[in-house]
Amino acid sequence: MSEPMSDEQMQPGESRPPSADSIAAAVTWLEDWRLFRVRGEDARDFLSRQLTCDLEPLSPQCGVHGAWLSAKGRVLALVRLLVHGGDIVLATDAAAADDAMRKLAMYVLRSDVQIEPAHDLAAVGVAYPAGPPPLDLPTVERRGQSQRWHMLTAVCVDLNPTRLALVGDRDALTARRRSLLEGGLTDAPLPFWHRLDCEAGQPHIAEPTVDTFVPQMLNLDLSGGVSFSKGCYPGQEIVARTQHLGRIKRRMYVLRIPACDAPPAAGAAVVRSDSTSGAAGRVVLGTALGDGAAIALAVLPIDEVADGARYRVDGAEITEINEPGDGFAPAGA
Repeated sequence: MSEPMSDEQMQPGESRPPSADSIAAAVTWLEDWRLFRVRGEDARDFLSRQLTCDLEPLSPQCGVHGAWLSAKGRVLALVRLLVHGGDIVLATDAAAADDAMRKLAMYVLRSDVQIEPAHDLAAVGVAYPAGPPPLDLPTVERRGQSQRWHMLTAVCVDLNPTRLALVGDRDALTARRRSLLEGGLTDAPLPFWHRLDCEAGQPHIAEPTVDTFVPQMLNLDLSGGVSFSKGCYPGQEIVARTQHLGRIKRRMYVLRIPACDAPPAAGAAVVRSDSTSGAAGRVVLGTALGDGAAIALAVLPIDEVADGARYRVDGAEITEINEPGDGFAPAGA
Protein backbone atom coordinates (compact mmCIF):
# COMPACT_ATOMS: atom_id res chain seq x y z
CA MET A 1 0.00 0.00 0.00
CA SER A 2 1.14 3.57 -0.66
CA GLU A 3 2.23 5.84 2.17
CA PRO A 4 -0.33 8.53 3.10
CA MET A 5 0.13 12.09 1.84
CA SER A 6 1.86 14.55 4.07
CA ASP A 7 -0.10 17.60 5.20
CA GLU A 8 1.97 19.69 2.77
CA GLN A 9 0.90 17.54 -0.19
CA MET A 10 -2.81 17.72 0.59
CA GLN A 11 -4.95 20.35 -1.08
CA PRO A 12 -6.94 22.77 1.11
CA GLY A 13 -10.09 21.09 2.36
CA GLU A 14 -8.99 17.67 1.08
CA SER A 15 -9.74 14.70 3.34
CA ARG A 16 -7.09 11.98 3.43
CA PRO A 17 -8.50 8.45 3.79
CA PRO A 18 -6.81 6.43 6.56
CA SER A 19 -4.87 3.37 5.47
CA ALA A 20 -7.00 0.24 5.47
CA ASP A 21 -3.97 -1.66 6.75
CA SER A 22 -3.22 0.57 9.72
CA ILE A 23 -6.71 1.12 11.07
CA ALA A 24 -8.13 -1.12 13.79
CA ALA A 25 -11.76 -0.10 13.39
CA ALA A 26 -13.43 2.84 11.68
CA VAL A 27 -16.83 4.45 11.32
CA THR A 28 -17.96 6.37 8.21
CA TRP A 29 -21.08 8.33 7.35
CA LEU A 30 -22.41 6.72 4.17
CA GLU A 31 -23.35 10.03 2.62
CA ASP A 32 -23.69 8.50 -0.83
CA TRP A 33 -26.45 6.07 0.23
CA ARG A 34 -29.98 7.23 -0.57
CA LEU A 35 -32.67 5.41 1.41
CA PHE A 36 -36.29 4.72 0.45
CA ARG A 37 -39.15 2.90 2.17
CA VAL A 38 -41.11 0.49 0.00
CA ARG A 39 -44.50 -0.20 1.58
CA GLY A 40 -47.82 -1.78 0.69
CA GLU A 41 -49.39 -5.23 0.39
CA ASP A 42 -47.74 -5.78 -2.99
CA ALA A 43 -44.32 -4.33 -2.14
CA ARG A 44 -42.37 -7.59 -2.01
CA ASP A 45 -43.99 -9.01 -5.15
CA PHE A 46 -43.45 -5.72 -7.01
CA LEU A 47 -39.76 -5.60 -6.15
CA SER A 48 -39.34 -9.27 -7.10
CA ARG A 49 -40.80 -8.49 -10.54
CA GLN A 50 -38.49 -5.51 -11.02
CA LEU A 51 -35.11 -6.46 -9.53
CA THR A 52 -32.49 -9.06 -10.46
CA CYS A 53 -32.17 -10.56 -6.98
CA ASP A 54 -34.18 -13.23 -5.19
CA LEU A 55 -36.31 -11.60 -2.48
CA GLU A 56 -37.23 -14.89 -0.79
CA PRO A 57 -34.42 -14.60 1.80
CA LEU A 58 -35.27 -10.97 2.66
CA SER A 59 -36.16 -10.79 6.37
CA PRO A 60 -35.09 -8.98 9.55
CA GLN A 61 -32.25 -11.54 9.65
CA CYS A 62 -31.13 -11.22 6.03
CA GLY A 63 -30.62 -8.42 3.52
CA VAL A 64 -30.25 -8.89 -0.23
CA HIS A 65 -28.62 -6.93 -3.05
CA GLY A 66 -29.24 -6.69 -6.77
CA ALA A 67 -29.99 -4.26 -9.59
CA TRP A 68 -32.80 -2.63 -11.50
CA LEU A 69 -32.28 -2.90 -15.25
CA SER A 70 -33.42 -1.28 -18.45
CA ALA A 71 -35.17 -3.36 -21.10
CA LYS A 72 -31.73 -3.72 -22.71
CA GLY A 73 -30.52 -5.53 -19.59
CA ARG A 74 -28.24 -2.71 -18.46
CA VAL A 75 -28.00 -1.47 -14.88
CA LEU A 76 -30.00 1.64 -14.04
CA ALA A 77 -29.49 1.34 -10.27
CA LEU A 78 -27.79 -0.94 -7.79
CA VAL A 79 -29.84 -1.69 -4.68
CA ARG A 80 -29.54 -3.15 -1.21
CA LEU A 81 -32.72 -4.23 0.54
CA LEU A 82 -33.15 -4.75 4.28
CA VAL A 83 -36.01 -4.89 6.73
CA HIS A 84 -36.07 -2.12 9.32
CA GLY A 85 -38.96 -1.36 11.66
CA GLY A 86 -41.21 -3.71 9.70
CA ASP A 87 -40.62 -1.86 6.42
CA ILE A 88 -38.57 -2.79 3.40
CA VAL A 89 -35.79 -0.22 3.09
CA LEU A 90 -34.11 0.19 -0.28
CA ALA A 91 -30.63 1.74 -0.40
CA THR A 92 -29.13 2.92 -3.67
CA ASP A 93 -26.37 5.24 -4.90
CA ALA A 94 -27.37 8.85 -4.31
CA ALA A 95 -25.87 9.99 -7.62
CA ALA A 96 -28.49 8.11 -9.65
CA ALA A 97 -31.22 7.64 -7.04
CA ASP A 98 -33.80 10.28 -7.83
CA ASP A 99 -34.16 9.50 -11.53
CA ALA A 100 -34.10 5.73 -10.97
CA MET A 101 -36.72 5.75 -8.22
CA ARG A 102 -38.95 8.13 -10.20
CA LYS A 103 -38.85 5.74 -13.15
CA LEU A 104 -39.32 2.67 -10.94
CA ALA A 105 -42.45 4.23 -9.42
CA MET A 106 -43.95 4.49 -12.91
CA TYR A 107 -44.25 0.68 -12.94
CA VAL A 108 -46.37 0.54 -9.79
CA LEU A 109 -49.60 1.16 -11.75
CA ARG A 110 -52.49 -0.31 -9.71
CA SER A 111 -50.33 -2.29 -7.29
CA ASP A 112 -50.55 -1.48 -3.60
CA VAL A 113 -47.00 -0.11 -3.43
CA GLN A 114 -45.59 3.17 -2.13
CA ILE A 115 -41.96 4.16 -2.75
CA GLU A 116 -41.07 7.07 -0.48
CA PRO A 117 -37.79 8.82 0.36
CA ALA A 118 -36.81 7.94 3.94
CA HIS A 119 -35.50 11.33 4.99
CA ASP A 120 -35.61 10.35 8.66
CA LEU A 121 -33.21 7.44 8.09
CA ALA A 122 -29.46 7.45 7.50
CA ALA A 123 -26.64 4.94 7.17
CA VAL A 124 -23.23 4.62 8.81
CA GLY A 125 -20.54 2.14 7.82
CA VAL A 126 -18.35 0.35 10.35
CA ALA A 127 -15.21 -1.50 9.26
CA TYR A 128 -12.92 -3.67 11.38
CA PRO A 129 -10.40 -6.49 10.77
CA ALA A 130 -11.50 -10.11 10.76
CA GLY A 131 -12.09 -11.41 14.27
CA PRO A 132 -14.29 -10.51 17.23
CA PRO A 133 -16.16 -7.22 16.73
CA PRO A 134 -15.02 -4.22 18.79
CA LEU A 135 -17.19 -2.93 21.63
CA ASP A 136 -20.62 -4.56 21.50
CA LEU A 137 -21.04 -4.54 17.72
CA PRO A 138 -22.98 -7.58 16.50
CA THR A 139 -21.15 -10.72 15.42
CA VAL A 140 -21.64 -11.59 11.75
CA GLU A 141 -20.63 -14.68 9.82
CA ARG A 142 -21.80 -14.04 6.26
CA ARG A 143 -22.56 -11.25 3.82
CA GLY A 144 -26.16 -10.11 4.00
CA GLN A 145 -26.64 -11.20 7.61
CA SER A 146 -28.86 -8.65 9.34
CA GLN A 147 -29.97 -8.05 12.90
CA ARG A 148 -31.43 -5.46 15.23
CA TRP A 149 -28.83 -3.55 17.24
CA HIS A 150 -29.56 -0.61 19.59
CA MET A 151 -32.71 0.44 17.67
CA LEU A 152 -30.73 0.22 14.42
CA THR A 153 -30.52 -2.48 11.75
CA ALA A 154 -27.00 -3.80 11.18
CA VAL A 155 -26.37 -5.62 7.90
CA CYS A 156 -23.06 -7.21 6.88
CA VAL A 157 -21.88 -5.90 3.50
CA ASP A 158 -18.47 -7.59 3.47
CA LEU A 159 -16.04 -9.84 5.32
CA ASN A 160 -12.24 -9.54 5.74
CA PRO A 161 -12.33 -6.80 6.78
CA THR A 162 -15.78 -7.04 8.26
CA ARG A 163 -18.01 -4.18 7.19
CA LEU A 164 -21.41 -3.40 8.63
CA ALA A 165 -23.95 -0.87 7.42
CA LEU A 166 -25.94 0.54 10.33
CA VAL A 167 -29.31 1.90 9.22
CA GLY A 168 -31.83 3.71 11.38
CA ASP A 169 -33.30 6.95 12.64
CA ARG A 170 -30.83 9.75 11.99
CA ASP A 171 -30.80 10.99 15.60
CA ALA A 172 -30.36 7.49 17.04
CA LEU A 173 -27.62 6.79 14.51
CA THR A 174 -25.82 10.02 15.37
CA ALA A 175 -25.82 9.08 19.06
CA ARG A 176 -24.60 5.54 18.36
CA ARG A 177 -21.85 6.84 16.06
CA ARG A 178 -20.71 9.17 18.85
CA SER A 179 -20.56 6.21 21.24
CA LEU A 180 -18.46 4.21 18.77
CA LEU A 181 -16.01 7.09 18.37
CA GLU A 182 -15.80 7.54 22.14
CA GLY A 183 -15.13 3.80 22.36
CA GLY A 184 -12.01 4.13 20.23
CA LEU A 185 -13.15 3.75 16.62
CA THR A 186 -11.58 6.06 14.05
CA ASP A 187 -13.70 8.67 12.25
CA ALA A 188 -12.98 7.82 8.60
CA PRO A 189 -14.10 9.89 5.58
CA LEU A 190 -16.12 8.45 2.72
CA PRO A 191 -13.04 7.82 0.48
CA PHE A 192 -11.86 5.25 3.05
CA TRP A 193 -15.10 3.29 2.59
CA HIS A 194 -14.82 3.64 -1.18
CA ARG A 195 -11.31 2.22 -1.01
CA LEU A 196 -12.68 -0.84 0.75
CA ASP A 197 -15.47 -1.05 -1.85
CA CYS A 198 -12.83 -1.10 -4.57
CA GLU A 199 -10.74 -3.77 -2.87
CA ALA A 200 -13.82 -5.93 -2.31
CA GLY A 201 -15.20 -5.37 -5.81
CA GLN A 202 -18.42 -3.68 -4.72
CA PRO A 203 -19.58 -1.45 -7.58
CA HIS A 204 -21.43 1.85 -7.57
CA ILE A 205 -23.55 3.47 -10.27
CA ALA A 206 -23.10 7.18 -11.00
CA GLU A 207 -24.83 9.35 -13.57
CA PRO A 208 -22.16 8.72 -16.29
CA THR A 209 -22.51 4.92 -15.93
CA VAL A 210 -26.30 4.59 -15.82
CA ASP A 211 -27.52 2.15 -18.50
CA THR A 212 -23.94 1.16 -19.39
CA PHE A 213 -23.18 -2.26 -17.86
CA VAL A 214 -25.03 -5.57 -17.87
CA PRO A 215 -24.99 -7.22 -14.41
CA GLN A 216 -22.31 -9.75 -15.35
CA MET A 217 -19.90 -6.94 -16.21
CA LEU A 218 -20.20 -5.79 -12.59
CA ASN A 219 -19.82 -9.38 -11.34
CA LEU A 220 -23.31 -9.34 -9.83
CA ASP A 221 -23.87 -12.91 -11.01
CA LEU A 222 -20.88 -13.92 -8.86
CA SER A 223 -21.81 -11.93 -5.74
CA GLY A 224 -25.36 -13.30 -5.49
CA GLY A 225 -27.03 -10.21 -6.92
CA VAL A 226 -28.71 -12.07 -9.81
CA SER A 227 -31.16 -14.96 -9.54
CA PHE A 228 -31.42 -17.24 -12.57
CA SER A 229 -34.35 -19.21 -11.13
CA LYS A 230 -36.90 -16.49 -10.27
CA GLY A 231 -39.66 -15.01 -12.40
CA CYS A 232 -39.40 -12.27 -15.00
CA TYR A 233 -37.98 -8.79 -14.48
CA PRO A 234 -36.97 -6.07 -16.97
CA GLY A 235 -33.90 -7.11 -18.97
CA GLN A 236 -34.04 -10.73 -17.79
CA GLU A 237 -33.90 -12.18 -21.30
CA ILE A 238 -30.63 -10.35 -22.05
CA VAL A 239 -29.10 -11.39 -18.73
CA ALA A 240 -30.12 -15.05 -19.15
CA ARG A 241 -28.93 -15.19 -22.74
CA THR A 242 -25.55 -13.74 -21.75
CA GLN A 243 -25.22 -16.28 -18.95
CA HIS A 244 -26.37 -19.44 -20.71
CA LEU A 245 -26.03 -18.96 -24.46
CA GLY A 246 -23.27 -16.44 -24.93
CA ARG A 247 -19.89 -15.84 -23.42
CA ILE A 248 -19.17 -13.24 -20.76
CA LYS A 249 -16.52 -11.09 -22.42
CA ARG A 250 -16.04 -8.37 -19.82
CA ARG A 251 -15.65 -8.34 -16.07
CA MET A 252 -14.95 -5.76 -13.39
CA TYR A 253 -11.36 -5.59 -12.13
CA VAL A 254 -9.44 -3.71 -9.44
CA LEU A 255 -6.94 -1.23 -10.87
CA ARG A 256 -4.04 0.44 -9.09
CA ILE A 257 -2.63 3.68 -10.45
CA PRO A 258 0.61 4.71 -8.69
CA ALA A 259 0.77 8.28 -10.01
CA CYS A 260 -2.17 10.40 -11.13
CA ASP A 261 -3.36 13.98 -10.79
CA ALA A 262 -6.71 12.81 -9.39
CA PRO A 263 -8.51 9.49 -8.97
CA PRO A 264 -10.41 8.50 -12.12
CA ALA A 265 -14.08 9.39 -12.14
CA ALA A 266 -16.92 7.00 -12.89
CA GLY A 267 -17.31 6.64 -16.64
CA ALA A 268 -13.70 7.59 -17.43
CA ALA A 269 -12.30 5.78 -20.46
CA VAL A 270 -9.65 3.09 -19.90
CA VAL A 271 -7.49 2.84 -23.03
CA ARG A 272 -4.79 0.45 -24.24
CA SER A 273 -1.29 1.82 -23.71
CA ASP A 274 -0.26 0.44 -27.11
CA SER A 275 -3.22 1.79 -29.06
CA THR A 276 -4.75 5.09 -30.10
CA SER A 277 -8.19 3.55 -30.65
CA GLY A 278 -11.23 4.15 -28.48
CA ALA A 279 -11.95 3.08 -24.92
CA ALA A 280 -11.25 -0.54 -24.01
CA GLY A 281 -13.22 -0.19 -20.79
CA ARG A 282 -14.88 2.19 -18.34
CA VAL A 283 -14.22 3.13 -14.73
CA VAL A 284 -16.95 2.16 -12.25
CA LEU A 285 -15.52 3.74 -9.08
CA GLY A 286 -12.24 5.44 -8.21
CA THR A 287 -10.75 6.90 -5.04
CA ALA A 288 -7.41 8.23 -3.81
CA LEU A 289 -4.92 6.14 -1.86
CA GLY A 290 -2.60 9.00 -0.94
CA ASP A 291 0.79 10.10 -2.26
CA GLY A 292 -0.74 10.67 -5.69
CA ALA A 293 -1.88 7.05 -6.06
CA ALA A 294 -5.40 5.78 -6.68
CA ILE A 295 -7.44 2.61 -6.74
CA ALA A 296 -10.39 1.99 -9.04
CA LEU A 297 -12.89 -0.54 -10.30
CA ALA A 298 -13.23 -0.80 -14.07
CA VAL A 299 -14.91 -3.08 -16.59
CA LEU A 300 -12.36 -4.53 -19.04
CA PRO A 301 -12.20 -7.28 -21.69
CA ILE A 302 -11.36 -10.60 -20.04
CA ASP A 303 -9.20 -11.86 -22.92
CA GLU A 304 -7.11 -8.70 -23.06
CA VAL A 305 -6.41 -8.76 -19.33
CA ALA A 306 -5.51 -12.45 -19.51
CA ASP A 307 -3.06 -11.65 -22.32
CA GLY A 308 -1.31 -9.05 -20.16
CA ALA A 309 -2.58 -5.90 -21.86
CA ARG A 310 -1.41 -2.59 -20.41
CA TYR A 311 -3.82 0.29 -19.93
CA ARG A 312 -3.99 4.00 -19.11
CA VAL A 313 -6.74 6.13 -17.62
CA ASP A 314 -6.72 9.94 -17.85
CA GLY A 315 -3.17 9.62 -19.18
CA ALA A 316 -1.90 7.73 -16.08
CA GLU A 317 -0.45 4.24 -16.34
CA ILE A 318 -2.26 1.38 -14.60
CA THR A 319 0.37 -0.88 -13.03
CA GLU A 320 -1.82 -3.53 -11.40
CA ILE A 321 -4.99 -5.26 -12.56
CA ASN A 322 -6.48 -7.84 -10.21
CA GLU A 323 -9.66 -9.80 -9.77
CA PRO A 324 -11.63 -8.23 -6.90
CA GLY A 325 -12.37 -9.69 -3.50
CA ASP A 326 -12.73 -13.45 -3.77
CA GLY A 327 -11.92 -13.46 -7.49
CA PHE A 328 -14.22 -14.63 -10.27
CA ALA A 329 -15.87 -17.38 -8.28
CA PRO A 330 -19.60 -17.47 -7.46
CA ALA A 331 -20.55 -16.45 -3.95
CA GLY A 332 -20.25 -19.42 -1.62
CA ALA A 333 -18.01 -21.35 -4.01
